[in-house]
Amino acid sequence: MAFQIRDNILLRYIPDEGQTKAVIPRGVEEIADKAFSDCYGLELVFIPTGVKRIGRKAFYHCWDMQEVNIPETVTEIGEEAFYHCESLKELQLPEKLETIGKYAFAGCRMKEITIPPLIEEISAGLCSECKELERVTMPETIKRIGERAFENCSRLKKFTFPENLQSIGQYAFSSCGLEGVLNLPSNLQTMEEYVFYGCYNLEKVIIPESVKEIKHCALPDNPKTKIFIPHTSIEMSLCCFYAGQKIFFRRNEKCFIVVLKDDWLRTSHERDLSFFLQHPKFGTFEQIRVDEYKQAVAIGFYNEIPRIREYLTSHIAEAIKILIDEKQAETIAILLNDSVIPKEAIDPIIDYAIDTAQKGGSFEIQTMLMNYKAEHFGFESVEERFRL
Repeated sequence: MAFQIRDNILLRYIPDEGQTKAVIPRGVEEIADKAFSDCYGLELVFIPTGVKRIGRKAFYHCWDMQEVNIPETVTEIGEEAFYHCESLKELQLPEKLETIGKYAFAGCRMKEITIPPLIEEISAGLCSECKELERVTMPETIKRIGERAFENCSRLKKFTFPENLQSIGQYAFSSCGLEGVLNLPSNLQTMEEYVFYGCYNLEKVIIPESVKEIKHCALPDNPKTKIFIPHTSIEMSLCCFYAGQKIFFRRNEKCFIVVLKDDWLRTSHERDLSFFLQHPKFGTFEQIRVDEYKQAVAIGFYNEIPRIREYLTSHIAEAIKILIDEKQAETIAILLNDSVIPKEAIDPIIDYAIDTAQKGGSFEIQTMLMNYKAEHFGFESVEERFRL
């Protein structure tokens, strides 16, 4: 094997035929760009202490490389340094590492990676196509996750976001295996296009109050994923939600739900809804033409605009049924406290709550409604009282 070295820089490695192991000589301080690129058959590389920089595409397409050590003296790893090293299953990054270039580990097979504490940004495509990746540990110093950073990491089911994170780039988690409940960090401000597009296993996405903008198709394109939005002043682009999804907003201490119909993307309904949420006026509210979420939206605004309160009161049965189906006891309690439900509507609502509770729904909501009737309207018979 031959090392081409000049001024302590390893310029190129030329392996002998059948060579599977490379031990870099001591004294080398830098591995130059493309020094080991396309070294097929190379399985192990030993990097000595003293190396400070691993250059761009240094180990590019070393498909058979199974093991490489990165010494503590390394502070910089260049773009695509280990791009598609498809046999590399373990990788430990040094504590003093300051810079990791774009797509540095894309296509590798490691199951976990720990980002060192001096890193402030996850570069674009860092671990994209790492289909064996299951665990990512990040320091709180991370402020941005770059575009496509974890795209197509199909086994990445859980992810803990650092609290100082401010933005997530395009396609950053697109087609990942993320599942369950995703709590986004409290300092997040911007979600770029297609961030969670193709994440079909997420049950809930909880967006913090800090978020100012949700861009085009940033949320999961799965109608079963529930989206929780803390307020309605977020700038929401068209197509940031999907047909069939249930969107949960919190406004003035109330949670209200928007159920998106199948024709969502084929009409101007989203434009109407997004505009109303940010600029609530009754005239705009009247333009919302989909009854399934018109009642739900009214829940969030009934105490701000008198005519919306009148609308909610006249459609209270439909609105409360939505809340019963979603087990939103907190919101129902607020409406009951405000005496929004009139006498003529209470019995059908109670009957629906009882039927729902018997099928696995909330007995707490059933009891709340019965107590509300007892307090405000009384019972008409002994039998009815026993239902409580």
